[in-house]
Amino acid sequence: MADPPILITDRLRLRGLGAGDRTGFLRLTGDPRVRRFLGGVQPYDVRQARFAALTAPPISGWSWAVTKPESDTMLGVIELSRHKDGEDHEVSYQFDPDQWGNGFASEAARRVRVFAITDLGLPRIIAETQTANHRSRAVLDRLGMVEIARIRRFGADQVLYGTGSS
Repeated sequence: MADPPILITDRLRLRGLGAGDRTGFLRLTGDPRVRRFLGGVQPYDVRQARFAALTAPPISGWSWAVTKPESDTMLGVIELSRHKDGEDHEVSYQFDPDQWGNGFASEAARRVRVFAITDLGLPRIIAETQTANHRSRAVLDRLGMVEIARIRRFGADQVLYGTGSS
């Protein structure tokens, strides 16, 4: 898969996740607040392997570091990849808790949604989150995504959101 294009919003710059983002990625994915609804913090070696999978060929999806245009400091990570169902593409995100409440997740996810549907021609994208993750569900609601299913996975109740046609 090709490197992700740089995506720009009013306040953000989404650029391909690269080798220089390793420290920020490991810090972000090692934060228990970030990982609360994502199964908890995984061991360091698992997080290292995940970073390598996101940044070294062959890459199976698109991963962006989310920054402000005037700074290259990573605010979060957003991905577009195949969902576990093997049919759909899923948008997922993790942001620094110090950035929560600023609308960055909504803004970045909206831009990735436009890229997925307009530039890639995907018929829809989905997102999966725990039913208890009210912040993430609010982001998906703001994107105009609608609940399409509820399942039990990873030891928790999950809700699937979708946009576009199936």
